[in-house]
Amino acid sequence: MSETLFTEFRSSANASDVMEAVELRGAAAVSDFLPPYLLTRAANVLRSEPMYTDDNPNGEAVDRHHDLIQYGYSHEHPWPVATASGSYAPEPVYKAAQAMANYVNNAVGVQWAPNEIMGHNYNTGDYIRAHRDSARAIGYVAVLTLLGEGQEFHFENDDGRDIGVTMRPGTLTIMRGMQRGQGSKSRPRHWVTEAPEQRLALSLRHMLPKNWD
Repeated sequence: MSETLFTEFRSSANASDVMEAVELRGAAAVSDFLPPYLLTRAANVLRSEPMYTDDNPNGEAVDRHHDLIQYGYSHEHPWPVATASGSYAPEPVYKAAQAMANYVNNAVGVQWAPNEIMGHNYNTGDYIRAHRDSARAIGYVAVLTLLGEGQEFHFENDDGRDIGVTMRPGTLTIMRGMQRGQGSKSRPRHWVTEAPEQRLALSLRHMLPKNWD
């Protein structure tokens, strides 16, 4: 049975409290993370960007359907910057990603160096079935909803319970990625329900090279 994500915080929440919840439960959500004008600017960029459909990301058998675009990113350098993993992120997208990275890194003891932004376009009926993110995504995975109401993010916490939150513009979800020295369960199983309307989102990850063992 799904329950309300009790680790759902307001944007005024202390980043250390949010990241402690991520470490303890596997994921947490922050509502109203960015002001509407910045969400709208980034959403307008994604509406006009050419995307591709990726049903099996990273070669894994994950049943999902939505459209994607990949940008490079460097937390250490100001916009514009491109890394080997992708092209320049347009300025509104980069600003949103920078706010996401800064928030995570404001937590005491957290050092996260994301190098990839993904833009996501879910049309009505699009979804992602239960899976764990790639072991190459280390530290954390952060996802910010820019547009769209009603699609739900669910994850299994460490005792196997299904916890869900309804995403809306400004909802930031932060989830554990691969943690060094830990097994695959450091990455919680998670899924996204069918979108009742178009949803646009950004995800931010630190991806290791494909030959990483």
